[in-house]
Amino acid sequence: MKNISWLILMLGLGCSSIPRANAQIDSIRNGSFENWVDRSKNGTTYSDPEFWYTLNSLKVFGMEPTTWPSTISKTGEKAVYLETTSQAFGVIPGLLTCNNMLDNMGNPVLELNKIPFKSRPVAISFWSKANPALGDSSALNFTLSKFKNNVEQTIGKASWTKGSTDSSYQYIQVFFEYYSDENPDSASIIFSSSINGFDPIIGSSLLIDDIKLEYINSGMNEHEVRKIKLYPNPSIDQKFYFENEYQFESFSVYNLQGQIVDQQELSNNEINLEKLNSGIYYITLINKNKQIFTNKIIIN
Repeated sequence: MKNISWLILMLGLGCSSIPRANAQIDSIRNGSFENWVDRSKNGTTYSDPEFWYTLNSLKVFGMEPTTWPSTISKTGEKAVYLETTSQAFGVIPGLLTCNNMLDNMGNPVLELNKIPFKSRPVAISFWSKANPALGDSSALNFTLSKFKNNVEQTIGKASWTKGSTDSSYQYIQVFFEYYSDENPDSASIIFSSSINGFDPIIGSSLLIDDIKLEYINSGMNEHEVRKIKLYPNPSIDQKFYFENEYQFESFSVYNLQGQIVDQQELSNNEINLEKLNSGIYYITLINKNKQIFTNKIIIN
């Protein structure tokens, strides 16, 4: 089996074949990591969180686990703990994925890490306690895709990295950026204790608990969440405009930590964010039909 330390590159790559069917459709199952299951391969037994997959299956090749249940949880009795460790075949990051991405020889096959998925969430939220080694970062990559004639189109993506240590659990809310108005048919979810190119660093670790998908205004059909074009973007005077045909009634602005920093009602096609400092934000707008539109905005 080859050195698989480059598995972390999956955090930035897509897949190029038909998605595989599995459980966990349009929701996060066992996002609290209370339930763990024993899986067997070639007479070797290892433990994974139920509905999730890790590199613990490499135990069949004599490798040690990189993912464990932890009692240092945000809620409940358990969380999931990922750690980058030195193994006989090289340095291996702790990975948590939505589907098994290793073939029978233990080699990574990127297209295996897909599940059926047909909705358009606004954000993914979770609690994390990151402890990356110096020069390393923990990471999440959640990619929504649609396959046409066996060719993958990226519909949207939510990405997060953390290069500093948390002394306690932090609430993370990562908004999806959508590139198409189409609905996806598959998703890839990967959490990693390391994302440092070809050289994950031994000792990097990541605790995760209470993963959830968020559909703003949960009573609304999530397929109605769409991207809205605002201009100018970036803005230098903290003002944004949109085509008035949408007839928006209100909006909310979130910082990169997922906190609401501004909420206003709308009477015209101008959004004035004069209270906000320069930076990157996410905005959601609701029209009179209770449809939600979202986008990332930049204030220079």
